[in-house]
Amino acid sequence: MWWYIIPGITGILALSVIALVLKRVFPRLVVIDVATIPGEREAARKRQIVLERAERLRASIFLKLRLRLRPFLKALREQFEHLYARAKELERRHRHIDSGAASEYGGHAAALIEEGRALLREGNARQAEQKFIEAINLSPREAKAYEELGRLYMREKQWTEAGEAFAFLLKINSRDASAHADLGELAMAQGMPAEAIPHFNKAVSLRPANPRLVSLLLDSAIAARNKELALKTYARLKEISPQFPGLADFEERIKRM
Repeated sequence: MWWYIIPGITGILALSVIALVLKRVFPRLVVIDVATIPGEREAARKRQIVLERAERLRASIFLKLRLRLRPFLKALREQFEHLYARAKELERRHRHIDSGAASEYGGHAAALIEEGRALLREGNARQAEQKFIEAINLSPREAKAYEELGRLYMREKQWTEAGEAFAFLLKINSRDASAHADLGELAMAQGMPAEAIPHFNKAVSLRPANPRLVSLLLDSAIAARNKELALKTYARLKEISPQFPGLADFEERIKRM
């Protein structure tokens, strides 16, 4: 019976010896650098040579392409610079022409406005209106034409048309003190002094040392029975223009408020 056990024990001992040998040798096998193996080192060197050749080929192709395109790119740049310079020159000439045309139209518009004023003095309101409209058609931003047209409409009691003309003046220049004053006078002409006050206030804020504008504000304050504003405005008018005509009359009107 023991004869059957002996081969098994012998096999177990043999396996134990093999395991012991592997345990000692395997770590050394793991840390072996494959790059130190001659065959692997040669393969890596070949790959490096191929990569270097590919890089040199790419650089050579780009260099040849750049050299071939250089004359074309230079010509393209010169053409662009020429076109740009030409465009700037045309723009300069166009501005010069526009400036000359605007000056010429402005001169014609001014002449038409003077003709309209002369017609008004003669009592020809409708013909004067036509002259002012012609001036506007010739020079759409001619402020004087709108101002004269608005005042003509106000004299004719065409309140809506007058308001539109004065409002357009403010679109041309929102800081036009005369346009604000015109709107105030339009409100006064319609018997609305309270509505006139903001317009005169704005005009005075833009031109605080103008006696006429201050007097218009004072007149509207008295008419609206705004005594506090009237006293304040009267003091300002007396300060900036002690000899203003009608100053005494304003004082009497304030006393009667």
